[in-house]
Amino acid sequence: MTNEKNMREQEGTGAKKTSMYSGFKNELEGIADLDVGLPQEISLAWMTERLSQKYPEQWEQTFEKVNQKSRELNNAFEVSHFLANFIGRLYQDFLEEEKNNAGNDLDRSRIELLISMLKLKSKNIKKLEEKKEICNFGGVNIDYAPNWYLTEKAKSEKK
Repeated sequence: MTNEKNMREQEGTGAKKTSMYSGFKNELEGIADLDVGLPQEISLAWMTERLSQKYPEQWEQTFEKVNQKSRELNNAFEVSHFLANFIGRLYQDFLEEEKNNAGNDLDRSRIELLISMLKLKSKNIKKLEEKKEICNFGGVNIDYAPNWYLTEKAKSEKK
């Protein structure tokens, strides 16, 4: 009985994450010149999942604050940089945790490579900000895409 209850709770949570992610993605797609392609979708889905893991009691409020900040900025340059920095910091912390928990040298090396790539991306984002250019807020490795996102993506591809 407990396993069945846990499965229902997880499904409900997945549906909530999917709904919040989809609403935010739709809002972002309404911002002129903001690219919301597959890399950005993966990063937004990962961010949603990570917030729910890192802040289980208040993830929805934290997610809504990110969404609200994006609404307030409401232009591609500022929103892209805000999300790139927010997701980048969250991803950096996550990768550091993953590196510390890596079971073997190969996994650790792979994660260190991702961290190095993220640091390069961060430098490029700063250069683009100085030039007042829009940046890409994607970059989360697809291996970290949450199952609920992959399931929904597969369903939408079949239509």
